[in-house]
Amino acid sequence: MLDKQIIKIFKEKLNENVVKMTDSSNGLEQIVKIVETKSKKYIFKKPQAGKEIMVYRENFVCSNLNQKFIPKIFFKGKNYLIESFLDGKKPERNKPEEFFFSLGKNLKKIHKIKMSGFGELQKNGKGEHKNPRDFLDSLIKQTFPRLKKIKSFNKKLLKHLEKFIYENINFFDEKKSFLLHFDLTPDNILIKNNKLVGIIDFGDVNCGPVEYDFGKLYLEISNKMFKSVLEGYKEKLDMKKIKYFAILHLLYMMPYFYKVNRKRYEKSVKLLKKFSNY
Repeated sequence: MLDKQIIKIFKEKLNENVVKMTDSSNGLEQIVKIVETKSKKYIFKKPQAGKEIMVYRENFVCSNLNQKFIPKIFFKGKNYLIESFLDGKKPERNKPEEFFFSLGKNLKKIHKIKMSGFGELQKNGKGEHKNPRDFLDSLIKQTFPRLKKIKSFNKKLLKHLEKFIYENINFFDEKKSFLLHFDLTPDNILIKNNKLVGIIDFGDVNCGPVEYDFGKLYLEISNKMFKSVLEGYKEKLDMKKIKYFAILHLLYMMPYFYKVNRKRYEKSVKLLKKFSNY
């Protein structure tokens, strides 16, 4: 049914005839299709019901960043969008340092966009929360009950983390909020001929300190790769801040790891203890 709708949309909105469609969905929040016409390839994205804000966020970033490594929007509907297809694959661990240097260089272009507020980008163009305290209150309210449901999770560690998070709230700066990708994993980075060709999937865009983005990336790649990213970024960043924000990412990620990847979950517990000086 959806394929027929897509064919109709492409004909009506772009005057293009679809010749092939391939499912490229990576996750549960949205349907992603590679759509081929006689002239070129496109990406079609349609979030699940209740997740339509992802269309706004994707369009916001792609429209504000006129960069080769960012998809171009061809059409935006209420609950779907059509964007350019960037030809590349996710990087493997043995890629050269030059690639990760380039990633840091281009990530800085995203972070140049100044925002206001903190947390998930809303349709008013601002972060969901006015200040860091409200953001942290919301984060703990969402994540702690999920962690408490894990019987093996150390409840003393949870109390320690709450204290540690609020004691270091100064790692936020109320006057400094920037556009954050917020899901910087190899799945959302594209490489071709050992060169960066794309940073994709902006449905989870947030507003906040740039170190928050680095916190997620720090959890996803090796220390050697991460060092190259920082060198490409060409701005001295505090590793204490990066590890602090890595903790905030882990709070969201760990219940999922507990269900699908116990090894990654156990590793995450160790990182929580290490980063928070438990």
